[in-house]
Amino acid sequence: MSDPLLLNLPDVAPPSESTETELPQPEPRYEVPNRTQTELYPCDLETLLPPGHAARLVWRFVEGLDLKAFYDAIRAREGHPGRTPIDPRILIASGVRAKSTACASSMMRTGGSAAACR
Repeated sequence: MSDPLLLNLPDVAPPSESTETELPQPEPRYEVPNRTQTELYPCDLETLLPPGHAARLVWRFVEGLDLKAFYDAIRAREGHPGRTPIDPRILIASGVRAKSTACASSMMRTGGSAAACR
């Protein structure tokens, strides 16, 4: 290279196609709720909701779903840089709970019409 601003680096051949088998991909890394974590005030997540609360039912429902596609789409991997995303279960449970709450509110306003939930 004749440009004095650039370093004179040796020419390197491009990587060749390898016939070796690829290493297995690391497991995805994601944030999970710590239900026993203590906040600045003496309260943990488990005691915020009373037993039998609808959010607990939603969480049990979401835990039973096959979310493999969501976890496979996570690009943050163990042993590699990148921000750890929120567990997809939290996002899905939030959406399901919001939809169920909005639907119940709509049904109450419309006199029980399920058409308000569509």
